[in-house]
Amino acid sequence: MRRGIESAVWKKRQVTVSVSVTEMTDINTTSANLIESADQALSQAKHKGRNQVAQTP
Repeated sequence: MRRGIESAVWKKRQVTVSVSVTEMTDINTTSANLIESADQALSQAKHKGRNQVAQTP
């Protein structure tokens, strides 16, 4: 998905995307925990630079 967006031809500018991946675990047992975990991973992806994927440990 990320590579497809990056390689697409856009009219005004190049587009990139950073995404986070998380899963339901013993720690992430509620939707609030899952969202918080995904948010932390997205912050890590953005911190690493544009066009990144980060996942929770």
